[in-house]
Amino acid sequence: CRSIQWRIDGSAVGDDDFLLCVNMDHRSIEFMLPEPAAGGRWHRVIDTAAWAESEGNCWASARQATMAARYVVHGYSVAVFTERAFV
Repeated sequence: CRSIQWRIDGSAVGDDDFLLCVNMDHRSIEFMLPEPAAGGRWHRVIDTAAWAESEGNCWASARQATMAARYVVHGYSVAVFTERAFV
């Protein structure tokens, strides 16, 4: 397998939770995002795919898109999400 999903739990130390989806295959891979904590949503922070280069491959807090339960990570790319409470 050439992909990994890694959740970093920062809530124990009063920080945000992060989710990294790494795809080191040449094909795109669809990741299932884990269920966020009650009232939370995953927001895309970084995507290193070529399609996101016009955005600088990252988004400021005010421009971060809320993600659904699935996310496609393009070949040889990494996507990073943060979990925030839904407002």
